[in-house]
Amino acid sequence: MRSLLILFISASFLQVSPAQTEFTFKDTQSTRPNIVMIMADDLGFSDIGCYGSEIPTPNLDQLAQGGLRFTQFYNTAKCHSSRVSLLTGLYCDQAGGATLSRGATFAEHLGDQYHSMMVGKWHLDQQPTDFGFDRYWGHLSGATNFFTGDNSFRLDGQPWNVPTSHKEKPFYTTNVITDFAIDFLSEHQTKNLKLKTSNSPKPFLLYCAYNAPHKSCTIHTNCDYKNQNQSKNWSCSTNFVEVGGATTIARPLHGTKHAHARTLNAGRSYA
Repeated sequence: MRSLLILFISASFLQVSPAQTEFTFKDTQSTRPNIVMIMADDLGFSDIGCYGSEIPTPNLDQLAQGGLRFTQFYNTAKCHSSRVSLLTGLYCDQAGGATLSRGATFAEHLGDQYHSMMVGKWHLDQQPTDFGFDRYWGHLSGATNFFTGDNSFRLDGQPWNVPTSHKEKPFYTTNVITDFAIDFLSEHQTKNLKLKTSNSPKPFLLYCAYNAPHKSCTIHTNCDYKNQNQSKNWSCSTNFVEVGGATTIARPLHGTKHAHARTLNAGRSYA
């Protein structure tokens, strides 16, 4: 049974929680682990339960309990340059910035020894499929509307039109990123099962780069989250703002001295 290495990473407040568990891909000939790397965008460093948040995050807490929690970690304090460093292991300028002209991504380093997949936000030049990833779905832009997306969405290098619904649910970027991650893994498993006579099926690398919570944390107006949490004693101010049929949660990030303003599509800022 091949082991699975999971890393949860947040930029700009970066923490890493690696954990190993068992997965269903059988590989008796190789000890190379499958790798899942999850990146949350601009998440406050204490907005996860295991770091003291009042927001329940049981699945992430479970990963942390079975793995490692960093208590000190440095990054570039910006989502764009932090992901350059994450992808290359170099300082942003060393890697050539958004061009990645002087740095190879971890997908390129792994090469044809791994089946490399990415879903979510890219925010760099060109596309992930130009930098070692075999599969990609997501948006090339630095931020996108959670419900309507934008014109930068791509599937394996080709333009992908954002629908109003996906898998019989209203389109919501965070959910669809997860949907495509699961689909990519299922397709990889099916391919490996067809190659079961091979001595060493390829392990996989899955890099999930979420758009959330970058920009406004936006939820449906009929979501129970607002009613359940509006009465809680938040450690910092929380405002619920109705925007285009959705509710935006606007509040400062934990661990910051000043309020972190969230700018909505309407052009107004809330803190």
